[in-house]
Amino acid sequence: APYARMRTFLQYIERHYGENISLQALAASANVSISECLRCFHVTMQTTPHKYLMEYRLSKAADLLRQTDEAIGCIAERVGFHHNSHFGKCFKEKTGMSPREYRKLR
Repeated sequence: APYARMRTFLQYIERHYGENISLQALAASANVSISECLRCFHVTMQTTPHKYLMEYRLSKAADLLRQTDEAIGCIAERVGFHHNSHFGKCFKEKTGMSPREYRKLR
């Protein structure tokens, strides 16, 4: 039942996305093996847990950039990026602009 497991995985990510989430911890949240966790993501979402987590973190960061005046470095840390440069690079890949440019649009 990959769909039932996915609900568990996605809830786990929702609750812990600001932390370092290992593949092992994610799989354990649904009492399955790492390979089964990977299979569930592949079958139901055509992506990997890592890619999904990155997308989720970046969308949370975008919300915070739009809705708060919190410092960009704090937002990066809060959504699980521990290096501002990595956050900036990933954010720009996703949105086509830097976090600072994105915030100016609001």
